[in-house]
Amino acid sequence: MNYMRLTFLGVGGWVSSPWLNMASILVTVGNRRILLDAGEGIYRQYRRCTGLDVGDLDLVVLSHGHGDHVLGIPSFALMAGSQNRRLRVIAMDYVVRDIRRLMRDVHLEKYTRFLRLIAASVGDEPRIIYEGNGYQVWASTAAHSIPSMAIKVMENSTGQCIVYSGDTMPSDNVARLARGCNVLIHEISGNPGMETEAHAVGHSTTDDARHIAEMAGVKYLIPIHYYIKNPIINRGRILVPLECSSVDVGEL
Repeated sequence: MNYMRLTFLGVGGWVSSPWLNMASILVTVGNRRILLDAGEGIYRQYRRCTGLDVGDLDLVVLSHGHGDHVLGIPSFALMAGSQNRRLRVIAMDYVVRDIRRLMRDVHLEKYTRFLRLIAASVGDEPRIIYEGNGYQVWASTAAHSIPSMAIKVMENSTGQCIVYSGDTMPSDNVARLARGCNVLIHEISGNPGMETEAHAVGHSTTDDARHIAEMAGVKYLIPIHYYIKNPIINRGRILVPLECSSVDVGEL
């Protein structure tokens, strides 16, 4: 049986304390490692928090194209090239195009060949976008200001799973994807009473995240993508992650 572990490389976003770093989660399934989102500075965080390098990653999955979720990819490509490795990156088709353009714009186009860019086709219903050794990656569309996907990683032998919402307003799709999972990692970009502001830009409040976790029936909600103000969560089974902290999913 493969264990699942979550390591939080960052828990913030573009509009939050710089000490929180950009939202990024390393999911370990047995000896396989999947990185969910890679904003600016995440390569350094990955090295600092884990001591691992590019060659230790099975793949990177990007939820959408905003910079706080993708701007770390050139650093990963550069380091992959320095080790003559190819790094598998899965994202929606427009994000794949954005990554190619980003690599040109930062004058690292020759390192694009060290990225194996795979376009994921996603819809409202959960579907498998990648099958790895001992695990599957599922996705469905979220409800952000630009096309975005929520991501599920499931360990095959036990069915243990975690879901990462990416950036999203409250979405039935996210609740459906997370149904039966151990953990929902859901963005919180505002506190109770800020729903109008948050929803206007495709984000959720802490109350929204708690409601989606209740709809999905997950064991624990893990809030991420903190706003400027400290999060206020009224009730629920909640784990609050810190930068570089880890949790074993099977122990929850």
